[in-house]
Amino acid sequence: MTQAKRQNKFITFKQLVFVFVCFFSGLSPVSTLASELPASLQVILISKILSYEASLSKKEQVSIYIIASPEIYRSFYKLKTKGYSEIKIDKLEIGAQLPDPGFDLVYVADEKLIGQAIEYATANHALLISSHSSWVKKGITLGLGATDGRPKFYLNLTTSTASGLQWDDKILSIAQTVR
Repeated sequence: MTQAKRQNKFITFKQLVFVFVCFFSGLSPVSTLASELPASLQVILISKILSYEASLSKKEQVSIYIIASPEIYRSFYKLKTKGYSEIKIDKLEIGAQLPDPGFDLVYVADEKLIGQAIEYATANHALLISSHSSWVKKGITLGLGATDGRPKFYLNLTTSTASGLQWDDKILSIAQTVR
């Protein structure tokens, strides 16, 4: 990776953090103790985070499967059609069960499927993401949330390693890691 590309990524990441800090500073203290991010913000975060994983950042296009979350699907669909992101989405599908092999990212919104999702991620080198940060301890690779008005990232290193994912140090320095 060239120095200019690294610097450009860092600037983008700093800008992203600034936007989220500004956004969440306006929320009331009661709603920010431990909350789920709105779907549109989750999708923006996910699109930025993908560029910090070695294999996904090299892909020209990614495939995304959403389990049981129409709101997340709609937000990804908007991102795909408007092309506002650094990532290009090749295939975007939604369903109630795990997909056939071939998806790079699986967004999990059904706790009953966590065990199967971990097997899928390991076999297919896929990234598992959820808005339920407590599920990261159960094996979801990346959890998104907000605490005290700030976005939080939760990363399961065991599932990441088993899935063959390699994260940039910038994400590792800001994410709360779980083994």
